[in-house]
Amino acid sequence: MKNRLNFVLYIMGGSISTTGDVLSNMGILFLSYEISKSVKMTSIVGAFETMPFIVFGLIGGVVADWYLKKELLITVQLIRIPIMIIFVYLMSINQINISYLIFYVMLLSLCSCFYNPAHRALLPQISQDDNLIKINSIYDASIRITTICALLLSGVLLTRFDLITFFIIDLFTFFISLSTLVFIRSSEIKVKSQKTIKRIKEDLLEFVKYIKYNEEIKHLFLFTFIMVFLNTWLFDVGFLMLVKQTSEKANSDFSFYKGFYSFCAIFINIFIPIVFKKQSIHTYILGSFIWGSGFFIMSLNQSKINIYFSLIIISAGLILSSMTRSYLIQTKIEPFMHARGFSFNAVLLYTSNTLSLLSFGFTSEVFNIQAIYVIASSLMMLSSISFFILRRT
Repeated sequence: MKNRLNFVLYIMGGSISTTGDVLSNMGILFLSYEISKSVKMTSIVGAFETMPFIVFGLIGGVVADWYLKKELLITVQLIRIPIMIIFVYLMSINQINISYLIFYVMLLSLCSCFYNPAHRALLPQISQDDNLIKINSIYDASIRITTICALLLSGVLLTRFDLITFFIIDLFTFFISLSTLVFIRSSEIKVKSQKTIKRIKEDLLEFVKYIKYNEEIKHLFLFTFIMVFLNTWLFDVGFLMLVKQTSEKANSDFSFYKGFYSFCAIFINIFIPIVFKKQSIHTYILGSFIWGSGFFIMSLNQSKINIYFSLIIISAGLILSSMTRSYLIQTKIEPFMHARGFSFNAVLLYTSNTLSLLSFGFTSEVFNIQAIYVIASSLMMLSSISFFILRRT
């Protein structure tokens, strides 16, 4: 009963936090383009949002392994709240420009460097169920449901309210998620260690040495880096610009498209544990190929029907890959390194995100959006085939 209550609180906190994150991320994307009127500058703001993870991502994982996960999560939330209050105030008096926006997103991303690995690593600590595939599926499905609601909400809000409403709601979700963390009961035991810069370096080197001899995890991280690099701009700034070319209400349509994607992902989260009772690096590669083929289909035709069809395929591949990656990190890496594993994964993701946003942002000044979609999606499929051959040899 205790473990069930903990899991319910964990889901509630994660779902509520996700609602705020979705609205805030959408608000930042729309606000960036509204201020700059530039695809390149919008991409650059997105790149600055991911940069802190490159520097502090691994450090956040080490720190999360040092401290009790619950205590660290509460501390980070208490730091996030005043940052958001100041941003909302500046926005209310029309004092937000690109420089302030970049500074704001970098601060919140810095907090996430410590929050994200601790939050994901807390899940095994509060649940005694050995079936991690089922647990991850339930949690991910709840996040997808919340994401749908948040995206639909953003579409409605755009027709009635200003963008500041997105950030006000995000502020309230910080308070609510903080409350759920307070009531979670964790049996985690604090690990005594020497908390110094030298110790951080030693722990990082220990993890790097560990994955150096873990072929499956090493290949997983390498392939993840490539796939995320090719995906990020396509599914973020690029997708918004693609919609703007064919829609008069691009922002709200973009929100509804994203909501439809998340709706599809719910069913995929439910069926993955049924269809894929065992997951491996080959499962990840299969998902990645499907993922890339969805973008390729979207590049051929931008009619609403084809976009919806493409999003179904993209969601199938992306969710299968994402769930498999989480499962492999949880099962192929030693438990005392889980936070570092998720943190290292985050560093790869955000490094790829940053390079993707910068590279394709500047590329968009030369090539049209459709051409970039064709090239990047083709490379995703070719990379999947290449890695499959590599793993078979």
